Amino acid sequence: GGTFQQVLVVLDGIRLNDPLTGHFSSYIPIAPAEIDRIEILFGAASAIYGTEAVGGVIHIITKSFHSSNITKTKQIQAQFTGGEYGLFNVNIGGLYKKNKQTFAGGIVSNNTYGQPQRGIN
Repeated sequence: GGTFQQVLVVLDGIRLNDPLTGHFSSYIPIAPAEIDRIEILFGAASAIYGTEAVGGVIHIITKSFHSSNITKTKQIQAQFTGGEYGLFNVNIGGLYKKNKQTFAGGIVSNNTYGQPQRGIN
């Protein structure tokens, strides 16, 4: 454990924490459909990752789109979420492989009109 300043967030080996403050702004610049796995290192990992990783590391690893790893020629994933206050999320990702070329992409849309204010006359 530790404070949020002591936990390092990494995306495919690239640090997402602010280099000046060490804060993580909760912004991950990829669609969730592009994530292959998330590895969590508990405890001190500063020997490997530096002083920002005293409390541990969250390592987000995206899907590998190397032609040798892909067995399917077409693949698509979709996730739809709905909820209260107009919540509607769409998460779509996919790939297309032809010969030695692979094309991959994803899109995310998050919409809500928010929770209404209460107790105001």
